[in-house]
Amino acid sequence: MKKLPLLIVFLFFAFSNQQILAQTDTTDVDIEIEDEFEDELEDLEEDEDFEIEFDDEDNILDWGKKSPSIEVDYIKNNFHITTLSSEELFVPTNTMRIKLGYSYKSEKSIANKHFEKFLVLGLADERMNKNYDLAPILPEVWSAGFISRTAYSYGNENIAIMPYYGSGAGFYTFKNKANYAVPFSGLSDFNAISRYADEDFHYMHDYESGLRLLLGETVGIKAGYSFNVHYPRFMTWQYLGSVLVYSAGYLSLEKFDKWAISNSPILGSIFDAVLMSGYNYLFYSFQKEKMNWPFETEAPLTNEGLTFGLSIKF
Repeated sequence: MKKLPLLIVFLFFAFSNQQILAQTDTTDVDIEIEDEFEDELEDLEEDEDFEIEFDDEDNILDWGKKSPSIEVDYIKNNFHITTLSSEELFVPTNTMRIKLGYSYKSEKSIANKHFEKFLVLGLADERMNKNYDLAPILPEVWSAGFISRTAYSYGNENIAIMPYYGSGAGFYTFKNKANYAVPFSGLSDFNAISRYADEDFHYMHDYESGLRLLLGETVGIKAGYSFNVHYPRFMTWQYLGSVLVYSAGYLSLEKFDKWAISNSPILGSIFDAVLMSGYNYLFYSFQKEKMNWPFETEAPLTNEGLTFGLSIKF
């Protein structure tokens, strides 16, 4: 592991030197091309009919085209670890999330494609039910991170339907508020929970999909499903390998979806939202058994449930 930083530094300087040599060898050619370009530009400026036009999609990352957004989510969810002796050890929780970010869209004649990016802060706590006072695990989980979403809207300026899907990453802390005098069903269960309940920061993955109703392009009401993977520890090479497998499948499906959308904008975009949502949940279901699937790693803490939210775009 100690050799890895040295290797990165070596590759950085090797690449930098190659770029410098390439620039040195082409200096004379660059000067000649620059002179010719300046001459042509002066000729164009003298032409009164000359006008430069920009495509909106080419400038989609312009800050002026982004709309600030805030979103509040309520999630009815349950924590779970597949290796525990019972699914009843965790008390069902409520999660409140606040998201701050921005959205921008690529306007089309039939369906508008939206891109959204948020910073997320959330708290999962046990539900207010006295029957759960003696449960072995009363979770209190704080989380913070980011999430990116893709969506399509169908409708007009007054009302529109928007299917969406997204994923993100972040960190969380887990605290068990139960009295440890209450016995677990076994020592293995106690040890499994103790790995998370150290109140340190751990890494997590976040997924969500659903449907949003837009009112006047400002207010949005959504219903969806969220599912998360909470890692007990970070295994660098297994994690990177798992991300590579996920990305390969995701990019392959994305390329197919673009082809479908180009032939049928409405059906293709709906198909894209359904297919990508299904792919995310399929990969998540594999991760419930092996956190860095397909590699042999332990079962993580997972969390999933129905999501209801309200969003405002400024």
